[in-house]
Amino acid sequence: LGLALRGQPNHHRLLTRPTGSAVFVAPALTVQRFPLIIATEYNIPFLLNLPGDGNRIHEGLKVGGRMEAFIYTTTTFKPEWPALQRFESYDADGDHGLKYYANSLRL
Repeated sequence: LGLALRGQPNHHRLLTRPTGSAVFVAPALTVQRFPLIIATEYNIPFLLNLPGDGNRIHEGLKVGGRMEAFIYTTTTFKPEWPALQRFESYDADGDHGLKYYANSLRL
């Protein structure tokens, strides 16, 4: 989701994982709604575990083998996170203006 999709900073992780594979199949939407937000000082996209609240999230990966989906999801989050702007999809270079800081750039 988001950072792991084609053209995004963590896409290489899907291509180099020895435990499975992921292939773009087609544009799709999640069945259930979730809030997709951008948070922390590193501007990381998170899918909050608040089913039914938020948007149907754009996703189109087929995950096979033993590989787990590369999704930043959390059941614990700061109280203000659910009130942050919500997105249907994530692009590190999107018009939201929030620059993502990869692990290698974090202090």
